[in-house]
Amino acid sequence: MKDYIKNINDAERRFLTEPVGFEVRDDKEDENVIEGYAAVFNNDSEDFGGWHERIAPGAFDDVLNDDSVTLFNHDMNLVLGRNKVNTTLTQDKRGLKYRTVLPDTTLARDIRTLVKDKIIHQSSFAFTVAEQKWEHRENAPSV
Repeated sequence: MKDYIKNINDAERRFLTEPVGFEVRDDKEDENVIEGYAAVFNNDSEDFGGWHERIAPGAFDDVLNDDSVTLFNHDMNLVLGRNKVNTTLTQDKRGLKYRTVLPDTTLARDIRTLVKDKIIHQSSFAFTVAEQKWEHRENAPSV
C-alpha cells in the first residue's frame, strides 16, 4: 500500500478517540451515512514526547471547501467520498465534523458493516499546518 501522506511536504496525521457512527434522525440511525469528528478544538493531544498539540477554533475556516477526500486508512485506493460530492465538512464549537453518504460500492458496504459492529469506532485526519504557535507551559497536564 502506498502511503500518499508521506509524499505531501510537512503532512501529518492524527487519530482521534472521538466515536464514528451513523447519522441519527428522528431517533433512527441511517446506516448509509457515517459521521463523526475528524478533529476537536481546545483539547490537548496525547503526549508527543514532551509536547502536546491543541487545535484552535476556526483552524479549518480556509479549507472547508477544499477538494478533500474521505479515505479508509489514508489510502487513495480506498476512497469513500469527496467533499461537495457525497461528503460534507463543517465546523461547530466542538470541532471539524464530517458527514459522508456512503456510495454503493463493496468498500462502502464493508465499512458500513465494520462501523455497525463497532469494529471501526474512531476517525483520523491528515493535514498540513499553515500557521502554528509554540508556547512553554510549566506543569502542563499530562494527557
